[in-house]
Order: sequence, then C-alpha cells, then structure tokens
Amino acid sequence: MAIDKALFIAAEYKEVRDVRHLRKTQYSCWQPPSSGNLKLNVDGAIFEDQDRADVGMLLRNDRGVVLFSASKKENGVTDPMEVELLAILRGLQLCILMGIPDLVIESDSLMLVEELNNSSESRSAWGNLVHEVKELIKRIPRYSVQHKGRMANEAAYNLARYAKHLEDLIVWWDSFSECISKII
Repeated sequence: MAIDKALFIAAEYKEVRDVRHLRKTQYSCWQPPSSGNLKLNVDGAIFEDQDRADVGMLLRNDRGVVLFSASKKENGVTDPMEVELLAILRGLQLCILMGIPDLVIESDSLMLVEELNNSSESRSAWGNLVHEVKELIKRIPRYSVQHKGRMANEAAYNLARYAKHLEDLIVWWDSFSECISKII
C-alpha cells in the first residue's frame, strides 16, 4: 500500500513537472502559429539619452518563414507603453498592405496585450493610440493579440535595437537583418 502511494505521488509529480516545463518552453520560445495563420512579433527599445525609441517587427508564417522584418526609429518617444503600441501600429500598417486574413500578434508587454484585448474604451494616458491600433486591427478579419516572454520575442527586440543605426524605416521583404540571423 505504501509503495502504491509512493508510485502514485511520483507519477503525479512527474506529470506536474512536465506540464510546467511545457508551459515554460511555450512562454519562452517562439512558437509558430497554427496552420494558415501568420504571426507578427513586435517590440520596442528606448534610448532616453537620445529622446527616442526604436521598434522592431517580424512577420512569419506557420513554417517559421520570414515574410518581412522591419526596424524603425521613433523620435520623441520615451514611454515604454507608447513604444510598444507604436511597434504594433507600425507592424499592422505593413500587414494591412499585404491583405492578411489571419494574424496572431505577440508582444512581451502584458499590460499592452490586456489593454488591446479589453473591449471597453481605453481610459489610459495612451487612449488615443490604443484606439488607433484597435481601429487598424479591425481590418484584419481574424486576429488575436497574445503575450509572450522576452525570449519568445527576441528577434523583434533585436530588430528594435538595430534601428538605433537607422534614420527612419527599413523593411526586409522575404528576408531579415543579419542582427537576427542566429535567432531565426
């Protein structure tokens, strides 16, 4: 009886440990979207000493193939929420040009994801920008906005950091910058 109980507890422990490991992996590693969907990863980087921020965007298909990657400088921006919203806005502007029907948007800003998934009007300091993003996202027939950890969003973060060397916007169509080649 004691052996059976010990085996049961050991099996339960292993199951919980395996589930936690799977969740941690899904949270910290980039995962492809479901079949037929595209995934847009976005991130921002703030350079307060230069009174600006940079954004990075990366669109991949369900096989992980890069459809575009982009970096853009955003002058006069030093607020973390604002730069994350700008990253989504810039990414959506590129996606809408492509006529994408199914899109998963991932950001490492939980507050931003919750704000965009909230159906009520934003009363935050970034309300106008939130409204603009929500209006733009409505042009995508099927979409979701999801939170992922920094490691799952590493390529977008590196693209944002790369914009430090740019004057404005650079888009790599069907390609990506060397700064994310090891991640991809």
